[in-house]
Amino acid sequence: TRYVGTAAHRWQALYCVSSPNVSSDARMKENVKYMYDKPEILNELTDVRDNDEITTKDLLDFVLNDLYMVTFDYKQNTEGMEEDEVQQVTAMNNRQIGFIAQDIENTKVGKYLVTKDDEGILSYESSNWPSIIAGALQQEIRDRQAADKELMDMLNSIINE
Repeated sequence: TRYVGTAAHRWQALYCVSSPNVSSDARMKENVKYMYDKPEILNELTDVRDNDEITTKDLLDFVLNDLYMVTFDYKQNTEGMEEDEVQQVTAMNNRQIGFIAQDIENTKVGKYLVTKDDEGILSYESSNWPSIIAGALQQEIRDRQAADKELMDMLNSIINE
């Protein structure tokens, strides 16, 4: 079997030294539908700098400009599986929401997220994902607070004239 636990018998806890590595390669997906228009040429829109220093601004830019969300189904190879295992695979393959690793692998932040195995299959380190979203959210909150302060300063300046 290829599974740790089953839908009916889940493991209680999982302790890892590093995070689970989740398949994200376009070659392992089908019925891919982008949630909004993706630019024809991603490389022209991607700003990959020579340094590896990442800021929360980079995380916000990544989420805003480089991350193209899709819905998809994982392709399933059920050859050689027992009937109950085929049923489990089929049940687990509900529509997914995610992204295509090839779309982001050469972006500044994507270089930290996407990995490639010995066969060239792309995936991503799932533990990095919450940190990327949290950093982007922090930057957006700071930007919003700065804009609010600037607006209040302008209003106070007008009022006090």
